[in-house]
Amino acid sequence: MKESVLNLFRKVAFVEGISYLLIFLAGYPGRLLGYPQVMRVIGMGHGILFIAFCVLLALVWKTNNWSFTKVVFAFLLSLVPFGTFYMEHRMRKNTW
Repeated sequence: MKESVLNLFRKVAFVEGISYLLIFLAGYPGRLLGYPQVMRVIGMGHGILFIAFCVLLALVWKTNNWSFTKVVFAFLLSLVPFGTFYMEHRMRKNTW
């Protein structure tokens, strides 16, 4: 179960990072051009993915015995553009 939760976490982290970038690349320009529904749709998807990321982060913390520092660092990386890509890359190479 440890590895399956970790793999799901990595996948959700990657997709959450893509949705974060979509907010900047499509959501804001769409809103500025008079299409606020674009931001609503992308924002809702991103919000759901961010909640899934946080829940899975808590599960990974418990099942894989991550330190509190590592969990806080992972959470902070989720707030920075490209942060989840960096984290997922390090996890894939087993240097996390």
